[in-house]
Amino acid sequence: MGGERPIQEAKKFVFDVSWSFSGQIFALGLGFLLTVILGRWLGVAEYGLYALALILTTLVSMVACLGIPEAMVRYVAGSGGDREAVNAFVTAGLINGVGLGVLFAGALFVSSDLLAALFSMPGLAGVIRIISLSVPLFVVNNTLLGVLNGMREMKAYSLRSLLRSLLLVGMNVLFLGAGWGVSGAALSVVVAEAGILLLMASVAAGRLQFSTRDYGAVSRRLLAFGAQVFLASILYSVMTYTDTLMVGYYLDDADVGVYAMAIALSRSILLALPMAVSAVTFPAIAEYKSLGRTDAIEALMNRTVKYTLMILSVAGVLMICLAGEVIPVLIGPAFLPAVPPLTVLALGMIAFGPMAAIGAAVTAMDRPDISSKTNLAVTGTNIAANAALIPVFGVMGAAIGTAGSFVLLGGMLVVVLKRVFGVGIDLAPYRQVIPAVLVLLGAFFLLRALVHPVPLTALLVGLYCCFLYTAVLTGEERGTLRRVGALVAARVPGH
Repeated sequence: MGGERPIQEAKKFVFDVSWSFSGQIFALGLGFLLTVILGRWLGVAEYGLYALALILTTLVSMVACLGIPEAMVRYVAGSGGDREAVNAFVTAGLINGVGLGVLFAGALFVSSDLLAALFSMPGLAGVIRIISLSVPLFVVNNTLLGVLNGMREMKAYSLRSLLRSLLLVGMNVLFLGAGWGVSGAALSVVVAEAGILLLMASVAAGRLQFSTRDYGAVSRRLLAFGAQVFLASILYSVMTYTDTLMVGYYLDDADVGVYAMAIALSRSILLALPMAVSAVTFPAIAEYKSLGRTDAIEALMNRTVKYTLMILSVAGVLMICLAGEVIPVLIGPAFLPAVPPLTVLALGMIAFGPMAAIGAAVTAMDRPDISSKTNLAVTGTNIAANAALIPVFGVMGAAIGTAGSFVLLGGMLVVVLKRVFGVGIDLAPYRQVIPAVLVLLGAFFLLRALVHPVPLTALLVGLYCCFLYTAVLTGEERGTLRRVGALVAARVPGH
């Protein structure tokens, strides 16, 4: 019986990741399609207005959440199956979330003209007023998502990501096709959040019951934990969006559009997988922590970092090598200046992405205060770097400052995990992968004048995949991969 539990846990983790990953893959494809649609139909300047308004609304929504969704994951995952306690936490979270969402949405709506004046973009005010309506919906949706993540309901998580992407694509095609421009794109965000609310409510309704038992005490526990997580989350969000906001402050809406496109493409592809995996590792690490299984936490983290790094390095190389060919065709030549900052951002995200996949571990192990401190330090560094680099180098300065900040944050996470929790992250995969990526990209930039980028990329990426298989994977991992490949092939009709 003792050996069955690890096997069951492994099966559960694989099942969770497969659901999360499959949903995220579909959402990734739809997210890329959405970026193409917005870029082609809005143009550089209007896309810049949309991106700024969406970022400001996202930051306000994060503040309105006050860490409640993360607290939900923590307390639901650690409830030990006590349904009454779960119901009490969920009820308190939803009541508080609705109130906070309405309050902050109103504040953003009223402040729209002031924000437009701050960025010297008069057209920004109307876009903000429309998107601000999504704030209460966002808060409630993320609270319910935290509950389902705590229950390890990764199927619902995947459906949520997929439905949101489908709604955004569908509504944008409808509204932009009707000639509504950037206002239609903003309205699409509100409609998508409303659709997600219907899904989340229907999924949660059969699992939860309304309960105001000990509402005051439960609310205090949620907000006490959430306040610590909130600071870390909002600082991470500020760090994430500082570059685009500062481009908007120092430069114009066209520059914002170019840089926002580079950010959207790099994040939609290179941070999609880490975010999906993080949604699974957070409750798993919280459970292992409650059981005192530090060895299981370390093993889970190291597997996650290694495999995520390998996948992201392949995706990042493909993105860097093919961006100059793909962007003018799919989005338009006006966005071609996004290629250089995209290259820098992709390199930073290849390095940071694996750490993002385990980044919630500190919070899951009941030390959200550490995340707050590290995020505060990196946010300050990011702001200083962007303030120094953007006026001199424009959007490239923003890309350099942001990529460097992400790498710094990943390095700090490694140090914190070792010194505070005694969890060591094996950096051997980094020592193998990063130099290989740099050599491969160097070869690409030297040879692209002689060989067309598409076949050259195919050749170099093929060689790189062979390197990963033979040099980075262990013999046991290669054997597992072959067995999985054989199982997949056996299911193909006619095989």
